[in-house]
Amino acid sequence: MCSSDLAGLAFRADGKVLASAAFDRTTKLISVPGGERLETFGHALKEVNAVAFSPDGRSLATGGNDNRIRVYRVSADAREGSNELEATAFVHEGGILRLAFSSDGRTLASTGDDRMVKLHDFPGLRTRTVLERQPRSEEHTSELQSLAYLVCRLLLEKK
Repeated sequence: MCSSDLAGLAFRADGKVLASAAFDRTTKLISVPGGERLETFGHALKEVNAVAFSPDGRSLATGGNDNRIRVYRVSADAREGSNELEATAFVHEGGILRLAFSSDGRTLASTGDDRMVKLHDFPGLRTRTVLERQPRSEEHTSELQSLAYLVCRLLLEKK
């Protein structure tokens, strides 16, 4: 379940589900603390870089190198087959790097390789605000991947 090819991790607010974004084009839901794979989403056309749960834990946003945000409705137990793709939107001119929800769950922020930060209405994914292009900086992808891998391994070792 854990590999060094992980790009991102996010806990559901109740702490019982961990979502992983991976370079194998999948997003996985993993039980915590057991480490059991609950669901695998394979809709992405390229690598998945980012995952974020909505504050209520009912929605999971994913983003990756196919420039799209996908939103999944996640059931209470998150078991395979009980979660569904709810929305998808092309939102950046480059791969999506990070996603974050506002505390009220009504806004989803995204940033991408196009150096843009965008705020989207949630649900619906209508882009509401585009911030000015951000300066280019060095990415620390390998460090982020290593951190994601270590956190995932520690969770599995505790079971």
